[in-house]
Amino acid sequence: MPTTINTPVLQARQVRKTYMRGAIATEVLKGVDLTVEAGEFLSVVGASGSGKSTLLHLLGTLDQADAGEVWLDGERIDQAGARRRDKLRNKSFGFIFQFYHLLPELSALENVLAPLYIASSIWAWPFRRADAIQRARALLERVGLGHRLDHRPCELSGGEMQRAAIARALINNPRVLLADEPTGNLDEDAGADIARLLRALNTEEGLTIIMVTHNLEMARTTDRVVRLTHGRVDLSSPIVGLKSVGGGYHLPHGEDQSVHLDRRDALFVSNGAGSSNPGRPEVFGVGHLPQR
Repeated sequence: MPTTINTPVLQARQVRKTYMRGAIATEVLKGVDLTVEAGEFLSVVGASGSGKSTLLHLLGTLDQADAGEVWLDGERIDQAGARRRDKLRNKSFGFIFQFYHLLPELSALENVLAPLYIASSIWAWPFRRADAIQRARALLERVGLGHRLDHRPCELSGGEMQRAAIARALINNPRVLLADEPTGNLDEDAGADIARLLRALNTEEGLTIIMVTHNLEMARTTDRVVRLTHGRVDLSSPIVGLKSVGGGYHLPHGEDQSVHLDRRDALFVSNGAGSSNPGRPEVFGVGHLPQR
Protein backbone atom coordinates (compact mmCIF):
# COMPACT_ATOMS: atom_id res chain seq x y z
CA MET A 1 0.00 0.00 0.00
CA PRO A 2 1.54 3.37 -0.92
CA THR A 3 2.19 5.87 1.84
CA THR A 4 -0.07 8.93 1.89
CA ILE A 5 0.20 12.16 3.84
CA ASN A 6 -2.35 10.78 6.34
CA THR A 7 -0.69 7.40 6.84
CA PRO A 8 0.89 7.00 10.32
CA VAL A 9 4.53 5.99 10.25
CA LEU A 10 3.88 3.16 12.73
CA GLN A 11 0.71 1.62 14.12
CA ALA A 12 -0.22 -1.23 16.47
CA ARG A 13 -3.76 -2.59 16.33
CA GLN A 14 -5.06 -4.76 19.16
CA VAL A 15 -1.64 -6.30 19.75
CA ARG A 16 -1.52 -9.19 22.21
CA LYS A 17 1.43 -11.18 23.56
CA THR A 18 1.62 -14.07 26.03
CA TYR A 19 4.80 -15.74 27.28
CA MET A 20 4.89 -19.34 28.46
CA ARG A 21 7.13 -20.69 31.22
CA GLY A 22 6.38 -24.35 31.40
CA ALA A 23 2.65 -24.60 32.04
CA ILE A 24 2.39 -21.01 33.29
CA ALA A 25 1.05 -18.43 30.81
CA THR A 26 1.75 -14.74 31.41
CA GLU A 27 -0.32 -12.38 29.26
CA VAL A 28 1.90 -9.31 28.85
CA LEU A 29 -0.02 -7.28 26.25
CA LYS A 30 -3.81 -7.47 26.22
CA GLY A 31 -4.90 -5.61 23.11
CA VAL A 32 -2.76 -2.49 22.68
CA ASP A 33 -3.63 0.17 20.11
CA LEU A 34 -0.97 2.77 19.32
CA THR A 35 -0.54 5.21 16.44
CA VAL A 36 2.71 7.14 15.89
CA GLU A 37 2.94 10.02 13.44
CA ALA A 38 6.03 10.84 11.38
CA GLY A 39 8.39 13.15 13.28
CA GLU A 40 6.80 12.43 16.66
CA PHE A 41 8.83 11.84 19.83
CA LEU A 42 6.74 9.49 21.97
CA SER A 43 7.61 7.95 25.32
CA VAL A 44 6.07 4.83 26.85
CA VAL A 45 6.03 4.62 30.64
CA GLY A 46 4.69 2.16 33.19
CA ALA A 47 5.70 -0.14 36.00
CA SER A 48 8.00 -3.10 35.48
CA GLY A 49 6.06 -5.90 33.84
CA SER A 50 3.51 -3.60 32.23
CA GLY A 51 4.64 -4.60 28.73
CA LYS A 52 6.70 -1.56 27.65
CA SER A 53 9.73 -3.40 26.28
CA THR A 54 7.55 -6.14 24.81
CA LEU A 55 5.56 -3.54 22.87
CA LEU A 56 8.77 -1.95 21.56
CA HIS A 57 10.11 -5.33 20.44
CA LEU A 58 6.88 -6.14 18.61
CA LEU A 59 6.84 -2.76 16.86
CA GLY A 60 10.41 -3.30 15.68
CA THR A 61 9.86 -6.95 14.62
CA LEU A 62 12.30 -8.23 17.25
CA ASP A 63 9.43 -10.46 18.36
CA GLN A 64 6.05 -11.43 16.92
CA ALA A 65 2.63 -10.87 18.47
CA ASP A 66 0.18 -13.67 19.18
CA ALA A 67 -2.65 -11.54 17.79
CA GLY A 68 -3.17 -8.10 16.34
CA GLU A 69 -1.37 -6.18 13.62
CA VAL A 70 1.69 -3.90 13.22
CA TRP A 71 1.86 -1.48 10.28
CA LEU A 72 4.80 0.59 9.00
CA ASP A 73 4.08 3.32 6.44
CA GLY A 74 0.83 1.64 5.46
CA GLU A 75 2.36 -1.84 5.08
CA ARG A 76 1.54 -4.65 7.48
CA ILE A 77 4.84 -6.04 8.82
CA ASP A 78 4.00 -8.35 11.73
CA GLN A 79 3.44 -11.30 9.39
CA ALA A 80 6.48 -10.63 7.21
CA GLY A 81 8.90 -13.47 6.51
CA ALA A 82 12.27 -13.78 8.21
CA ARG A 83 14.28 -12.12 5.43
CA ARG A 84 11.84 -9.19 5.25
CA ARG A 85 12.07 -8.71 9.04
CA ASP A 86 15.88 -8.82 8.83
CA LYS A 87 15.76 -6.04 6.24
CA LEU A 88 13.32 -3.98 8.31
CA ARG A 89 15.55 -4.19 11.38
CA ASN A 90 18.58 -3.24 9.34
CA LYS A 91 17.11 -0.36 7.35
CA SER A 92 13.73 0.85 8.65
CA PHE A 93 14.30 0.65 12.40
CA GLY A 94 17.17 1.88 14.52
CA PHE A 95 17.54 0.30 17.97
CA ILE A 96 19.07 1.62 21.19
CA PHE A 97 19.18 -0.53 24.30
CA GLN A 98 20.13 0.00 27.91
CA PHE A 99 23.20 -2.23 27.62
CA TYR A 100 24.59 -0.80 24.33
CA HIS A 101 25.38 -4.18 22.63
CA LEU A 102 28.55 -2.89 21.00
CA LEU A 103 30.84 -5.59 19.66
CA PRO A 104 33.87 -5.52 22.04
CA GLU A 105 36.49 -6.44 19.45
CA LEU A 106 35.54 -3.56 17.13
CA SER A 107 36.34 0.14 17.39
CA ALA A 108 33.60 2.76 17.68
CA LEU A 109 33.90 3.44 13.95
CA GLU A 110 33.72 -0.27 13.07
CA ASN A 111 30.68 -0.77 15.32
CA VAL A 112 28.86 2.03 13.54
CA LEU A 113 29.82 0.60 10.14
CA ALA A 114 28.53 -2.90 10.98
CA PRO A 115 24.89 -2.43 9.83
CA LEU A 116 26.08 -0.97 6.51
CA TYR A 117 28.42 -3.89 6.00
CA ILE A 118 25.65 -6.36 6.77
CA ALA A 119 23.32 -4.62 4.31
CA SER A 120 25.89 -4.89 1.52
CA SER A 121 26.99 -7.91 -0.48
CA ILE A 122 30.62 -8.98 -0.14
CA TRP A 123 31.16 -7.95 -3.78
CA ALA A 124 29.63 -4.47 -3.44
CA TRP A 125 31.28 -3.54 -0.13
CA PRO A 126 34.71 -2.53 -1.57
CA PHE A 127 32.96 0.03 -3.79
CA ARG A 128 30.81 1.39 -0.95
CA ARG A 129 33.39 1.32 1.81
CA ALA A 130 34.78 4.86 1.37
CA ASP A 131 31.33 6.49 1.41
CA ALA A 132 30.29 4.29 4.35
CA ILE A 133 33.32 5.35 6.40
CA GLN A 134 32.64 9.00 5.61
CA ARG A 135 29.04 8.66 6.81
CA ALA A 136 30.04 6.78 9.97
CA ARG A 137 32.64 9.42 10.81
CA ALA A 138 30.07 12.17 10.30
CA LEU A 139 27.59 10.45 12.60
CA LEU A 140 30.20 9.93 15.31
CA GLU A 141 31.05 13.62 15.02
CA ARG A 142 27.33 14.41 15.30
CA VAL A 143 27.02 12.52 18.58
CA GLY A 144 30.24 14.00 20.00
CA LEU A 145 32.61 11.07 19.43
CA GLY A 146 34.74 12.42 16.61
CA HIS A 147 37.80 12.08 18.85
CA ARG A 148 37.04 8.45 19.79
CA LEU A 149 36.78 6.77 16.38
CA ASP A 150 39.45 4.15 17.02
CA HIS A 151 38.57 3.39 20.64
CA ARG A 152 37.05 0.04 21.56
CA PRO A 153 34.03 -0.16 23.91
CA CYS A 154 36.25 -1.04 26.90
CA GLU A 155 37.99 2.30 26.39
CA LEU A 156 34.76 4.33 26.38
CA SER A 157 32.58 5.58 29.22
CA GLY A 158 28.95 4.47 29.53
CA GLY A 159 27.73 7.70 27.97
CA GLU A 160 30.21 7.37 25.11
CA MET A 161 29.17 3.78 24.46
CA GLN A 162 25.54 4.85 24.27
CA ARG A 163 26.45 7.65 21.85
CA ALA A 164 28.24 5.12 19.65
CA ALA A 165 25.15 2.90 19.81
CA ILE A 166 22.99 5.84 18.72
CA ALA A 167 25.30 6.53 15.77
CA ARG A 168 25.10 2.84 14.81
CA ALA A 169 21.29 3.00 15.01
CA LEU A 170 21.26 5.97 12.62
CA ILE A 171 23.73 4.71 10.02
CA ASN A 172 21.06 3.37 7.63
CA ASN A 173 18.72 6.41 7.94
CA PRO A 174 15.93 4.55 9.78
CA ARG A 175 12.30 5.59 9.58
CA VAL A 176 11.87 5.06 13.33
CA LEU A 177 14.32 5.04 16.24
CA LEU A 178 13.28 2.64 19.03
CA ALA A 179 14.97 3.38 22.36
CA ASP A 180 14.53 0.98 25.30
CA GLU A 181 15.65 2.64 28.54
CA PRO A 182 18.46 4.54 26.75
CA THR A 183 19.59 6.29 29.96
CA GLY A 184 18.85 3.46 32.39
CA ASN A 185 22.49 2.37 32.72
CA LEU A 186 23.94 5.88 32.96
CA ASP A 187 24.53 8.38 35.73
CA GLU A 188 22.51 11.59 35.90
CA ASP A 189 24.83 13.79 33.82
CA ALA A 190 25.43 11.22 31.08
CA GLY A 191 21.71 10.44 30.99
CA ALA A 192 20.85 14.10 30.56
CA ASP A 193 23.34 14.36 27.68
CA ILE A 194 21.70 11.40 25.91
CA ALA A 195 18.24 12.86 26.50
CA ARG A 196 19.30 16.16 24.93
CA LEU A 197 20.87 14.35 21.98
CA LEU A 198 17.67 12.39 21.29
CA ARG A 199 15.58 15.55 21.47
CA ALA A 200 17.97 17.31 19.08
CA LEU A 201 17.77 14.44 16.58
CA ASN A 202 13.99 14.71 16.73
CA THR A 203 13.63 18.49 16.49
CA GLU A 204 16.50 19.23 14.10
CA GLU A 205 16.25 16.22 11.80
CA GLY A 206 12.61 15.21 12.18
CA LEU A 207 13.51 11.71 13.37
CA THR A 208 10.56 9.68 14.70
CA ILE A 209 11.45 8.29 18.14
CA ILE A 210 9.62 5.87 20.43
CA MET A 211 11.29 5.64 23.84
CA VAL A 212 10.57 3.33 26.76
CA THR A 213 11.56 4.84 30.08
CA HIS A 214 10.91 4.61 33.82
CA ASN A 215 11.88 8.27 34.20
CA LEU A 216 8.85 10.58 34.14
CA GLU A 217 11.05 13.68 34.10
CA MET A 218 12.64 12.49 30.86
CA ALA A 219 9.24 11.42 29.50
CA ARG A 220 7.92 14.94 30.04
CA THR A 221 10.44 16.27 27.51
CA THR A 222 8.84 14.23 24.70
CA ASP A 223 5.86 15.18 22.53
CA ARG A 224 3.51 12.56 23.94
CA VAL A 225 3.52 10.11 26.84
CA VAL A 226 1.67 6.78 26.76
CA ARG A 227 1.28 4.83 30.00
CA LEU A 228 0.91 1.05 29.99
CA THR A 229 -0.83 -0.61 32.92
CA HIS A 230 -1.27 -4.37 33.10
CA GLY A 231 -0.73 -4.76 29.37
CA ARG A 232 -3.09 -2.01 28.22
CA VAL A 233 -2.83 1.68 27.34
CA ASP A 234 -4.00 3.50 30.47
CA LEU A 235 -5.65 6.91 30.15
CA SER A 236 -7.39 6.75 33.52
CA SER A 237 -4.43 7.78 35.71
CA PRO A 238 -3.23 11.35 35.04
CA ILE A 239 0.50 11.92 34.69
CA VAL A 240 1.45 14.88 36.86
CA GLY A 241 2.37 17.97 34.85
CA LEU A 242 0.99 16.68 31.57
CA LYS A 243 -2.22 17.51 29.73
CA SER A 244 -4.48 14.58 28.81
CA VAL A 245 -5.16 14.18 25.09
CA GLY A 246 -6.47 11.40 22.88
CA GLY A 247 -3.97 8.55 22.91
CA GLY A 248 -1.72 9.84 25.68
CA TYR A 249 -0.53 13.00 27.42
CA HIS A 250 1.13 16.15 26.13
CA LEU A 251 3.23 18.80 27.83
CA PRO A 252 1.14 22.02 27.98
CA HIS A 253 2.44 24.77 25.72
CA GLY A 254 4.78 27.17 27.45
CA GLU A 255 5.95 24.70 30.08
CA ASP A 256 9.64 24.13 30.80
CA GLN A 257 11.02 21.34 28.59
CA SER A 258 14.53 21.23 30.06
CA VAL A 259 15.86 17.81 31.01
CA HIS A 260 16.03 16.99 34.71
CA LEU A 261 16.86 13.38 35.48
CA ASP A 262 16.42 11.75 38.87
CA ARG A 263 19.49 9.65 39.66
CA ARG A 264 17.30 7.27 41.70
CA ASP A 265 15.43 6.27 38.53
CA ALA A 266 18.68 5.44 36.74
CA LEU A 267 19.91 3.35 39.64
CA PHE A 268 16.55 1.58 39.91
CA VAL A 269 16.64 0.61 36.24
CA SER A 270 20.31 -0.40 36.25
CA ASN A 271 19.55 -2.86 39.04
CA GLY A 272 17.22 -4.78 36.77
CA ALA A 273 13.83 -3.09 36.58
CA GLY A 274 12.61 -2.86 33.04
CA SER A 275 15.96 -3.71 31.55
CA SER A 276 16.19 -5.15 28.05
CA ASN A 277 18.98 -7.54 27.21
CA PRO A 278 18.04 -9.51 24.10
CA GLY A 279 19.72 -12.88 24.03
CA ARG A 280 20.26 -12.56 20.26
CA PRO A 281 22.01 -9.24 19.48
CA GLU A 282 22.13 -10.26 15.83
CA VAL A 283 18.40 -9.64 15.41
CA PHE A 284 18.83 -5.89 15.20
CA GLY A 285 21.36 -6.06 12.41
CA VAL A 286 24.71 -6.13 14.18
CA GLY A 287 25.86 -9.61 15.08
CA HIS A 288 25.46 -11.72 11.97
CA LEU A 289 25.31 -11.74 8.20
CA PRO A 290 21.72 -12.57 7.17
CA GLN A 291 21.28 -15.44 4.77
CA ARG A 292 21.00 -14.24 1.20
